Amino acid sequence: MAAPWKIKETDRHTNLPAVFTIRHTYSSKAPSIPPPQPDLPPPQHNLPATNTSSYTWTNMFDNAWNSTSDATIAISNQLSDLVQAYPDVPHYFSVVSISYLIAPYSLPKFHLKLEKKYAAGTYTVYEAWCLHLMEKVEGYILAYPLFGVVLWASLDMAATMIPDFGAGVHLSQVSKGVTIVAAVWFLQVMKKNFLSSALMHFEGLKVDKHWLGAFDKVSSLGLIAIGLLGVAEACGVPFESLLAVSGIGGIATAFAAKDVLGNVLSGFYLQLSRPLSVGESIKLPFHAGSIEGLVIEIGLTSTSLINLERLPVSVPNSLLVGQIIVNRSRAQWVLSVTKIPIKVQSMDKVHAISEEIMEKLRAYPEVSLKADAPYCYLTRLGDLYGEFTIGCCLQNMRNEELLCVEQKILIDAARIIHSHGVESGSPVPPADLELLLEAARVIKSRCY
Repeated sequence: MAAPWKIKETDRHTNLPAVFTIRHTYSSKAPSIPPPQPDLPPPQHNLPATNTSSYTWTNMFDNAWNSTSDATIAISNQLSDLVQAYPDVPHYFSVVSISYLIAPYSLPKFHLKLEKKYAAGTYTVYEAWCLHLMEKVEGYILAYPLFGVVLWASLDMAATMIPDFGAGVHLSQVSKGVTIVAAVWFLQVMKKNFLSSALMHFEGLKVDKHWLGAFDKVSSLGLIAIGLLGVAEACGVPFESLLAVSGIGGIATAFAAKDVLGNVLSGFYLQLSRPLSVGESIKLPFHAGSIEGLVIEIGLTSTSLINLERLPVSVPNSLLVGQIIVNRSRAQWVLSVTKIPIKVQSMDKVHAISEEIMEKLRAYPEVSLKADAPYCYLTRLGDLYGEFTIGCCLQNMRNEELLCVEQKILIDAARIIHSHGVESGSPVPPADLELLLEAARVIKSRCY
């Protein structure tokens, strides 16, 4: 059934012209359609604009103040819970704060005082050591404690405020790990500062530069290993398991490179015990012969020499550790022995010749009289020949100088012998010499 519609004229009391409108008659069966609303102007208020603006800013300030107060109360509650859970944190933080107030003034003054002493030359080895260790370390001394406190407090606060944050991770493990890493890094910085200025400022430190570099690398690897083991232990990994794994790997590595590791350890032993140094003349007796030469380099695995023929020789460090080393350069005196064969014409002249030669040896400035006294005596005597043995202790000198002094002694001794009318002769008679030469030819023919 269609909805009934009515046409109605507008109100007659208004002065407007008559307008016919269509109005819907509501019924239970017809759908409810709201009548159209006329466009009415907004209500007019006689309030000034300034009052509305001030009212808006007041509300904004009130809201901001309330939000800040709520946030401050929430943070204070969290901090109070943290302090109750960890009562030692405020004490530690206060110590760090005091150090931050004192250290920036005390450490630079102490460092400046050491620099003045070092520049004036009135310093000790300990003061110089402290001076170079403190280079660029003051910042690390101040930064590490506060960094650990801030990180630990931040993680703990985050775990308290966010329930799912750091699930399965204990903050004590994190704090231990941060402490270990900071300590290892601090030791690394101090080691680097000391090694970088060791050779430059310490004249008494007799260590090769490449050994300092090798020690720097090995110590850095050791610090890294210590840091990793400490962090693993702090995270709950059993130390016994780490030792077992590293032990198996270490055994395999040792079997694979036992010779290299032996030479490296022997090299460190040579640097610590220092039986030889660069520039010294040494002699190494072996079963197959001996090696004599000048040390030019002590490496990590081998030692380089220059032998008497001016040829380079490389000797493994493990052989030097288990071998007798004759160090000529460290000897205070060098024994020089010379033998001069003479023809025996008169036995009465032997004593006079010996006394004059010994008197001549005492006059040499190169001959040391603190050791054994010079000697000259007849050691061999035959039917037609004899032999003088002349010996003395010479001061330690280079090989060229030693040969020149021995040559001078030999020439002066020969002049003294000839001045007494005694001729030099062969220690082997001509007949015996011919027999020896014939025997040598026979042996040579049989060998080939």
